[in-house]
Amino acid sequence: MPHARYEIRQQAYQTLSGITELVSEGGIAYNSMLYPKDTSPSISVYTRDEEIYSEQAMGTKQLRVLQLEVQAVVKHKEGYAVLERPLRLAAVGVDYYLDTLCAGIEAALYVDQTLGGRCKYLEYQGTSIELSDETDQPIAQATMVFNVLYRVDASDPTTVID
Repeated sequence: MPHARYEIRQQAYQTLSGITELVSEGGIAYNSMLYPKDTSPSISVYTRDEEIYSEQAMGTKQLRVLQLEVQAVVKHKEGYAVLERPLRLAAVGVDYYLDTLCAGIEAALYVDQTLGGRCKYLEYQGTSIELSDETDQPIAQATMVFNVLYRVDASDPTTVID
């Protein structure tokens, strides 16, 4: 069986792969940070650092805090525009679409903060944003960080426990 970390990452990926903000623009989701960034918009779901908290009173049970990261990438497309009030079309940049995608990511993950029972909860920690015009099209990238609290027995890190 895979590590509980894998199950958490897979559930987050499945949750995010169908969000409207991604699908309606013809985007794609990846369950790894290593992927070709030629599809736009795209998101990548991966895990980074993990901290373990053990207490003698808990025996071999461990609380773990896993850093789940979601990277969102949007490239500029000709004709990016939104309808504003009073009714008129207004040109917008990639940052508008990046912010829209990020809002969809947060909303989707907060529908079920236990990721289908795979963790105790997840908590949004923040976002770092990079904008670049060094490619053929301007590109915006956001890395969103979530802390995920879960519990396992040290002798079986494949199974989440209460």
